[in-house]
Amino acid sequence: MNVSLPALETADLNLRRDAVWGGVLVASLLLAVFAFYFPLWMLVAALALVAALVAVFVNPYLGSLAMLFLIYSRILQSFEIGKIFTAVVILTAAAWLVNMIVKADLRVLVLRRHATLIFAFLSMAVLSIFFAADAKLAFAAVAIYLKMILLYIVFVNLLATPRRFELGIYTVIFALVVAVGYGFYTYLFRPSAVTFLLRRAAGGGTDPNFFALSILSFLPIPFLFAFAEKRWGRRLVWLGIFLLLIAGIVISFSRAGLLGLAFVLLVLGYKIRRHRFLLVVAAALFVLLLFFLPETVWDRLGTLSRFGKDDSLRWRYRLLLGSWDLFLTHPFTGIGAGNIVLFSFRWVNRHQAAHNTYLEILAEFGIVAIVIFGLLVHATFRYLRSSYQYFAVNQRPRLAIIGEGLEAGLLGFLFVSLFLSLHYEYMFWVFLGMAGAMRKMAEAENAYLRPG
Repeated sequence: MNVSLPALETADLNLRRDAVWGGVLVASLLLAVFAFYFPLWMLVAALALVAALVAVFVNPYLGSLAMLFLIYSRILQSFEIGKIFTAVVILTAAAWLVNMIVKADLRVLVLRRHATLIFAFLSMAVLSIFFAADAKLAFAAVAIYLKMILLYIVFVNLLATPRRFELGIYTVIFALVVAVGYGFYTYLFRPSAVTFLLRRAAGGGTDPNFFALSILSFLPIPFLFAFAEKRWGRRLVWLGIFLLLIAGIVISFSRAGLLGLAFVLLVLGYKIRRHRFLLVVAAALFVLLLFFLPETVWDRLGTLSRFGKDDSLRWRYRLLLGSWDLFLTHPFTGIGAGNIVLFSFRWVNRHQAAHNTYLEILAEFGIVAIVIFGLLVHATFRYLRSSYQYFAVNQRPRLAIIGEGLEAGLLGFLFVSLFLSLHYEYMFWVFLGMAGAMRKMAEAENAYLRPG
């Protein structure tokens, strides 16, 4: 880590109060989901949903916590009622707007650089509709972007205080622990619920790759907390969470997730390079992890060296080549948002994404869009770094740790983007929103910090 971190302060009374209300909301949502799954409990489901609606309208911030829990637990995908999430996003945004009107405070937090680049990227997506092979499909993809942007705006505005931001981070980690616990349950006791021919856990969702990625994105935070805590009890709790999340990536048997894990561990090693004792302990844990990895993991990674014998790798390679050819054919206009799945049938006899975020953006939107995307990512890193450096200097170690953890997690996310198509995923926009919220917190405390 870049700074020497003292003992971390305990949460204040307000944080505990919001944590209680957040727990009530999450419990209501879980009850509603399970009641939906078991029709006899429809009345209970209705009551739980009403309670959740009231809670969100009283305090829209609780809606942002619910969104984070649903994104990272992926529980709605497990019950095949994913459309409920859109309703949660719209409800939270509406509640936020109503609260602003009632309080006669219509200020909306905006980060100038982010806003400009997001608008430019959205404009490229809209423009691609006119050049799309299937305009209806492109329009649907643009609608997804609009939902993501709404989610981003809500996070920037509702998480932009230290107390709320920290509780949002803890909600994500709690959701990941729930997802990993459910993943172990299905992996050990419900083999029929485990996806694909190889026995792989997918947490609360249906795709092991995205399950591994969701863990990887926030894995650095418990690691950094574990080594920053001075109390051994808390240190062991954070270390236990860190190892549990790693175990979740392992039972996903996701090659992209395992490669991303190795990359993130290298990033974390670099971050603590000045703390030799911590580096030695981390290296020992890594060696211990390698020793206890099941043989199936090594077999799974070994398929990377048997390219010609692995069907999955072969069709991914064809998708990459096909996407590159589409970009060369349509370098400035692209083939239209979401249209890659139409062309993929030519190469692999199935409708598939490109399995590479950067090539898919090039193919669907053209070269200008990938430049805008790169600038957007660069701005996000700048927000995170300037924010956590400010918090570290001003004795806000917990926020500094979270900022460094998000930076490492975003690096891991971008690395895994070489193997998966992720620009339509909520997780990317969560990163943007959290980086924006951190920047706004730093600006609120430091009048001399140049507005972002």
